Amino acid sequence: MTRTAYRALYRSAEHLHARLEELERAAAAGTTIPQLEEARRAWIEENERLAALASTHYEGRWALRVPGLGPLNTVGLLAFVDPERSDTPSQVWRFAALDPAPSPERLVRKGQGSYNRAFRHLTRRILHNFLDRRLKPNPYGRLYHDRVRDLWGKNLEGGFAEKAGRLTARYREGSAAHPWLSGQVQPAYVRELRARGHLVPARLPREALVGGVPMLPPFLIEAYARRSTLRIFLAHYWEIAYLGVYGVRPAYPKGVYGRRYIPPLIKPEPLT
Repeated sequence: MTRTAYRALYRSAEHLHARLEELERAAAAGTTIPQLEEARRAWIEENERLAALASTHYEGRWALRVPGLGPLNTVGLLAFVDPERSDTPSQVWRFAALDPAPSPERLVRKGQGSYNRAFRHLTRRILHNFLDRRLKPNPYGRLYHDRVRDLWGKNLEGGFAEKAGRLTARYREGSAAHPWLSGQVQPAYVRELRARGHLVPARLPREALVGGVPMLPPFLIEAYARRSTLRIFLAHYWEIAYLGVYGVRPAYPKGVYGRRYIPPLIKPEPLT
């Protein structure tokens, strides 16, 4: 199947899945839905068909082994990620609106947008599944939590002070972010909260605002960790797809993974 055919298949399957979710929400609210069982059977059959198609691709078989992906998301990746048309994972990131440069809104306003809304939605759903505690734990969910830990460590040591200073003008005084960016939050208070396993709120009590170092607020730490996790996963998927097409691993340009190469967290099967 061509990428275009996979996109059509993905759109159709996504619509079927959305319809099933709509019916299940109505049933959970107490509405009698006669066609619910029929919709469930149809989705099970469609899921099996998607899995069979994905299994015909090297990267598809790898993706099906990643907890939290499933056949629908795997077919979506097959539809949108083409290693023959992208030289590096950076092009895939841009297609998913994960490029660290301009925001998607700026790209659209300027008419330079190369990101795809459907692919952007797919990648955010994949990340949501990675972080969903109701699903089977997976290595990319653990990677996210490791990123959060590392970013907080750097944040509390003042490692983002320069970045925080640049962001101060964007958040007016009185906003939740301003005390963090302007250096009013005491790192020891936040460190103690995290040591107790508590979530760090954006708005802190007055006793925490006794002066410290400029830091990024919690929502930016989380956003950076989410973006980093998703970029690494997409780089891994692109690497496996490249390997399936060309039979060799790609030569990564400097900076794709930061300071060091991170191999795929699910080991690929041997090439035959």
